[in-house]
Amino acid sequence: MKVFIKNLFTLMTGTLAGQAIIILTMPIISRIYSPASFGIYSSTVAIINIIAVATTLRYEIAIAISKDLKERYILFSLSLIVNVLFTIALAIILLLVNFLFSMFSYFIIFYIVISVFLIGLLQIFTNIGVSYNEFKVVSFTKFSQSFTQVLIQLVGYFFKENSFFLFLGYTFGKANGLTLLANKTYSHLNIKLLSKKELKKVAYKFRRFPLYVLPSSLINAFTSNIVVILILVVYGGFYAGIYGFVMRIINAPSQLISKSFNNALYKFSHDSNIHQLRKVYLITASSIAIFISLILLIFLSVKINIFTFFFGEEWAYVNKIITPLLFMMIFQFSVIPLSEILTILNKQNIKLAWDIIKLFITLALFFMASIKFIEFNNLILIYSILMSCLYILLHYFIVKELYKKYK
Repeated sequence: MKVFIKNLFTLMTGTLAGQAIIILTMPIISRIYSPASFGIYSSTVAIINIIAVATTLRYEIAIAISKDLKERYILFSLSLIVNVLFTIALAIILLLVNFLFSMFSYFIIFYIVISVFLIGLLQIFTNIGVSYNEFKVVSFTKFSQSFTQVLIQLVGYFFKENSFFLFLGYTFGKANGLTLLANKTYSHLNIKLLSKKELKKVAYKFRRFPLYVLPSSLINAFTSNIVVILILVVYGGFYAGIYGFVMRIINAPSQLISKSFNNALYKFSHDSNIHQLRKVYLITASSIAIFISLILLIFLSVKINIFTFFFGEEWAYVNKIITPLLFMMIFQFSVIPLSEILTILNKQNIKLAWDIIKLFITLALFFMASIKFIEFNNLILIYSILMSCLYILLHYFIVKELYKKYK
């Protein structure tokens, strides 16, 4: 347990520093880019985040979980091969769709393909680093990504047509993090040729990852990221920018906790039993809920218009939607990091079913909004209530699996 906490805090240090840079520079970023520009950027990144989940078929997660060194290398090689093939297929599909329907500019196609490929590589090398206890390297990489992203996005201040730098910062941040991580972790790999038989054997052994974890992750990513795209379609660029801006800020604690916790949890599961997992669940869920609740209380106690004061008059509407999203955040942040316990317990199908329910509710809500127009702030209120109920349901599923079968 002490090792788990040490690894968790090591990972959180880099993520905390990175997210601090993003939050501290937001008052400047918000004055460089308009809500409409932020809406287009947020929607494009949302598309990338959805696609990138599938780029390795989730075999990269098995790298951190596997205890066998040879098996890890085979999973590493398998993930790389899948990532390359997926990227090529993605480029062909996007070019074909664009040829038939003229949906994207060639810049957007190139941007999406390159970003997805880089994210796939970053996920692979992150799990390699975790599997070999390179937690400090992974932590510094998380900081480096945020620093590079913000630095390039701030350059947009010197240009009139500056929205390009929003996109450029995101991609270069990933590329810089990947370079640092690959240089530090590549030495652990015993490079050698593998037979098709070896690759097929390991692919079959970990088949539950593409069969259950991938659909679950895709649906979860789709549900989480589709919201800003649906807002863009139903309400327009201004409201999409407002929502994307808010989520960039309040998701900072989520990214700090979730990514660091999951990486440490995969390693912790190597040498742990069900009793230790129960303890981790109880301590983590209660601690996160208390921490986020304190943040909410501080926010509600402040009487000034925070977003107008810090980010400018263009962002004043944020104050109409931030409170219900913060309430939702309590339930979301207390369970999402712990949802990977279901993966460790080989209960990926439960998470998949929950993600399908979440997707259905989200699409149904926006379908209703498109038919019978709902004020944007009321939509956010309804959405926050529904999602909070679903996060409580996910807590129930995790507790049930931890205490029902493994007594």
